[in-house]
Amino acid sequence: MRLKKINILALALALTLLLTACEEMVLPFGPDAAEDSTPAGTDGTDTGVPDTTPSGGLSGEGYTRADGVFSVNYNPGGSFDPLTGTDYYNEQLFGLLYEGLFSLTPDLKPEPVLCESFETADGITYDITLRQNARFHDGSLLTPHDVVYSLNTARRSGKYSSRLEDISSVSEGGENAVVIKLKSVNYMFPSLLDVPIIKDPAAVTRSTAGDSTTGDSTTGDTAAGTDESGQEGTEPSSGPLGTGPYMMSGGRLLAFTSHRDYTPDSPQVIYLKEVADGDLADSFADRSIDFLGYDPTGNDKLNIHMVHETRYYDTSDLVYLGFNCKGGPTRDMYVRQALTRLVNLDVICSDIYENAARRSVFVLSPALGLVSDLQEAGYGYSRQNFTRLALIAGLEDRDGDGFLDYFGDQMVLRLVVNSENSGKVEAAQRIVTDMQNMGINVQLLSMSFSNYKKALQRGEFDMYLAEVRLKADFDLGVLFYGNLNYGGINGSEYRTLVNDFLSAPDEASRADAALALDLHAAEDAGLVPIGYKRRAVLTHVGVVTGLDPSQSSLYRNVLNWKIDLENRD
Repeated sequence: MRLKKINILALALALTLLLTACEEMVLPFGPDAAEDSTPAGTDGTDTGVPDTTPSGGLSGEGYTRADGVFSVNYNPGGSFDPLTGTDYYNEQLFGLLYEGLFSLTPDLKPEPVLCESFETADGITYDITLRQNARFHDGSLLTPHDVVYSLNTARRSGKYSSRLEDISSVSEGGENAVVIKLKSVNYMFPSLLDVPIIKDPAAVTRSTAGDSTTGDSTTGDTAAGTDESGQEGTEPSSGPLGTGPYMMSGGRLLAFTSHRDYTPDSPQVIYLKEVADGDLADSFADRSIDFLGYDPTGNDKLNIHMVHETRYYDTSDLVYLGFNCKGGPTRDMYVRQALTRLVNLDVICSDIYENAARRSVFVLSPALGLVSDLQEAGYGYSRQNFTRLALIAGLEDRDGDGFLDYFGDQMVLRLVVNSENSGKVEAAQRIVTDMQNMGINVQLLSMSFSNYKKALQRGEFDMYLAEVRLKADFDLGVLFYGNLNYGGINGSEYRTLVNDFLSAPDEASRADAALALDLHAAEDAGLVPIGYKRRAVLTHVGVVTGLDPSQSSLYRNVLNWKIDLENRD
């Protein structure tokens, strides 16, 4: 199921799981490249912004009367197995039902969840102590066996295999501990461990009586909340047992009263409602559903004619312009350096992507806070710097036709883009316009996904516009010497720089390694980072306070939310 393509009408809507690919597959192409199945919508936010003035502001016009219950969209026919399921809507709910050893904060840093503490002396062996008070929805305690089962199952799944490919082994480390060994040093590894932990199905006691010590049951009969809406929910396909703050009960989610963070003030019931793709905007406008996870930069647009709140969060989805480093004029580093100064990041991110992409002069995300604005000086968009660098690169108009030649030879550059993503096409058109205005003859080739992919694989381009979902440890090797290095970037030095970044044991050394990697990539100019995408959560005005989404979960800290449905009237 996908959202239907319509336009956003939002006064301040500041602008993707790649459902065609698994969550951890990194692809620079496709209709919604890098929109892979992010755990639970999951994807940094504008911090420090009070809920009464959300980051995206208020949008639309008019109000309608509420239906009295807090409802979200789901697909009852889709999978609820968090290790294999890729249904767009159900994945957004996984953060309610399941938890990982870690979760990402809004600034993309790992925070412990089911992990009580961890130690690593070398960045290879991780000794993880589990929370002793974490329970599954049947009342049973989380065990090391369940964690080992979950991670090994995830390693074999298409959804998580790429993310966890550097794991050498996962084993029980004692009464309440797990040992994970890696193939190489990575002090950023906890960022990858927001993988949902489930109870080993073989160990599940098939009883609906529940754990008498907790008062909870697999059916949710004694969980918090009762159905007072008169609505009948469709019973979804059941998923494995999780430890999340909510548990499934028919067409609703009930607060799990044995969750360590549960309080009587926590939201008690979240209702599930199946809404057809084309009816999402209307259902949100008439308040039949109250919460929408949304990718403003994707093909699927929402046309919401009412005032609403929009909150954005950072992701590891990078939009970038790649160069052919093996043939044509762009094989010349000086030519590439000149061309990078004609990619107007501000216009693309603010106007075309409507601020739903965080501009990034350097290749590592600015959301990480490792490199300062001052260190970016001289590397961004600048016609003056282009003119200077063009002379060094031998770009001159020697025949008087208005276009720059490359050492006297006519130069026509081919920029390929996937025609199935309107935002990327518009961004590519802007790049072409800016380059042509400065005398670069560029031919834009907008093609179907399949043809675009073939062009990349065959090297039939000088430039290409792409998007990739990087792993949350920001291992850039996939771009510089991995299977997405379509431009033929010389990856020898990048290997050292990427390894230095991942093996930095503390924040100070990581910042130094990040700057070295960023500067080398900027000078080499094998690709031009444009921006890291930001996704959005839409709610009605004043209904939800405490909402603080991240790439790991749209429902981060949900038990601390305050939901005031009266504000909808």
